[in-house]
Amino acid sequence: MIKDILLLCAAFILPAIAGYLTIATLDKDGMVSRIERAALSFAVGAGLLSFYMFLIGMLGFAFSLAALLPFFLISGGIAVLLARNNRGIRPENKNINNFMETKLSLPKLIINFVFLCLIAWRIFFAIFNASTYPPYFDDAVTTWDYKAKVIFSNKSLGKSFSTDFLGGGTGSGYPLNTSLFKVWTSMMVGKWDERYIHFYNFTIFICMLILFFISLRQYATTTISLTFSYILTSIPLMAFHSYGGYADLTTGFYFFAGMLMLARWIHTKADCFLYIMVMLVAVMAFTKNEGYLIFTPAILATFLYFLFVSGLSRKEKMKKVSILVVGIIILIGPWLITKGTYNIGIGSFPIEFHKEAFAELLRVFFTEGSFNILWISAALLIILNPKGAVARLCLPYLLPTLLAFLATVAVFVFTVNFEWLWVRTTINRSLLILTPSIVFSTALLVLNLNKGCVK
Repeated sequence: MIKDILLLCAAFILPAIAGYLTIATLDKDGMVSRIERAALSFAVGAGLLSFYMFLIGMLGFAFSLAALLPFFLISGGIAVLLARNNRGIRPENKNINNFMETKLSLPKLIINFVFLCLIAWRIFFAIFNASTYPPYFDDAVTTWDYKAKVIFSNKSLGKSFSTDFLGGGTGSGYPLNTSLFKVWTSMMVGKWDERYIHFYNFTIFICMLILFFISLRQYATTTISLTFSYILTSIPLMAFHSYGGYADLTTGFYFFAGMLMLARWIHTKADCFLYIMVMLVAVMAFTKNEGYLIFTPAILATFLYFLFVSGLSRKEKMKKVSILVVGIIILIGPWLITKGTYNIGIGSFPIEFHKEAFAELLRVFFTEGSFNILWISAALLIILNPKGAVARLCLPYLLPTLLAFLATVAVFVFTVNFEWLWVRTTINRSLLILTPSIVFSTALLVLNLNKGCVK
């Protein structure tokens, strides 16, 4: 048991180190603080590892620890280069100096302590369930975990056109990011065990929480940042997906983190944020089909809009677009080529208008409990503070969130996917992807209304 736990920890720590070193390499000027790097490192490292596994799998290599060794040797080489250049390991922390206030009144200390305890309870709840409950919902069992187990058992992506190809199971066109990382986890532990593979969702949940707090802390007081961090963790569907085995929470993290990096690029024009955003967006597209059909276009449209109004020269604009296009093609290109080559698209969704969808959506937003009062709060804040919504502080966060929200709703109103709104399955999970971004944008709208909460 102890050996399994140590191997499980190594399965998560090694990709996190690889991700940290990758970010350090791209962040030449120390624009990303150590705590931000830590929050992003696992998601970046795990995503890059999944890309690597997919690439060698499609080239016909069997999955083994020896076959995956080059990925980590490259990370080790990066560490050596950083040590020689004496940079990257100790970032300058230009953006965040003290993320926790040192001088607080007693009432604020008490409030902060209460919220920390509440957040800790949510974390305990998530880790307890991750370690005791196996997955038991449809897609978690028949798609994400099934594919991972088949690939782990075969030690390969399977023969072309066979029933085991790309893990088989339902949804042959489903991206493989989460499944391949579960394969890696099982390879490290040496066996298939649902208790272990579902720490992936929990780890993403923790990374999201840290990144949310640190990012909001750049604008708000510690108390406000802790308050909204607790609000995020207290959303019922968020709590379930922290251990539920689905890919929606993971997709939501990558969208949220990509949005944050885009906003940082908008405000600083530092290319390191653009590089990190490209990696996050590419991994998101390799996590769920919605990642590249809905959420990637929302981020790219926002990027193009702010690039257009940035005042940069035409040459600089072309350079930024080239970084984006080339980076995404290099990372996600092999998966898209595979989908086209083997005709494993997402299926056809005939256009058909469902006027009854609007009544159902209103019930989802305002009378059902999966998201507490999130939708009511967000709608009221936008109505009460329309100028704040388009202010420079809020717009880089609110615009991609709003675009993705409208695209998500349109899928259920104008296609046969209305069925999944009617039975209340896919709709809630699709909206969950937006939840971190909506809570963060809502927090910024509150700050815009109440300047006293600003850092």
